Amino acid sequence: MKSTLMSRKPLSANDPDHLRRLLFVFSLWVLVFFSLSGSKLPPYIYPVLLPLLLLVTTHESSESAPLKQTYIGSELILIGIVLMGYLSLKLSDAPSFYLAFLLLLIFVVAGLFLRFAYRPPTKILATVLFLPMVGLLLSFHVLSDYIAPQSVKKWVVQSPLDTEWLSFGTYFQGITYYSQKPCRVIAGTGELRFGKDRLSPEKAALQFYEKPSQIEQALADTQRLAPGAPIRMIAKVKIWKLMPQILQDQWIIIDQNQDINLLLAPRNLSGAALRPR
Repeated sequence: MKSTLMSRKPLSANDPDHLRRLLFVFSLWVLVFFSLSGSKLPPYIYPVLLPLLLLVTTHESSESAPLKQTYIGSELILIGIVLMGYLSLKLSDAPSFYLAFLLLLIFVVAGLFLRFAYRPPTKILATVLFLPMVGLLLSFHVLSDYIAPQSVKKWVVQSPLDTEWLSFGTYFQGITYYSQKPCRVIAGTGELRFGKDRLSPEKAALQFYEKPSQIEQALADTQRLAPGAPIRMIAKVKIWKLMPQILQDQWIIIDQNQDINLLLAPRNLSGAALRPR
């Protein structure tokens, strides 16, 4: 890598060293940008995986290729088995469990393929095996991001104008867009840190709640600041299911969008059903 980046020889547009430099700069830019911004949204991070993978595999001597493939194969098998075990023990009821399990199984199969079977050039393996995997991940998030906002729009539009909104597990931008008013965000403030740091501590404390356990505090603040107003919360299913049952029992599920989002209301204020505007 050092000899590639520090090389002083003139490079043509098609020179492999030129390609490696471009891949390195692109990968570094994406990693630095999203690390500084605090955003960990998967659709933003996935595009950097392929350039990084190609960067690792573009420089490979014929002598080191078999050894490299053996180590990569063993690592893929180990990582796949460990993550599959954790997934099965801790997250077996997650909505996307089977998709995640399938993608991890690809890791193990790829590792076995490399470790014990055919020895293709690593660049070919990267293209054939990992590009479809990244494509599957991107497709899943594109579909879920398309389906989810439709339910958010429907729920917000069908609710009374004075409804106070809570966003749990992530920041549902559709709430603010369709209700034309701010919402309180619980356990989903990662991408909002830039704005949070520019509010006074008092205002930030009433707008952003970083821990899932602060849901009761968010509800109490909402009831105090908007007495009598209907309160609705949209939550990510996979995060809501991880909450203690005693806390879940304090809320009523009004509607559900497949296994993605939930529309909830506080049990002690659930008398006001959804009403058209």
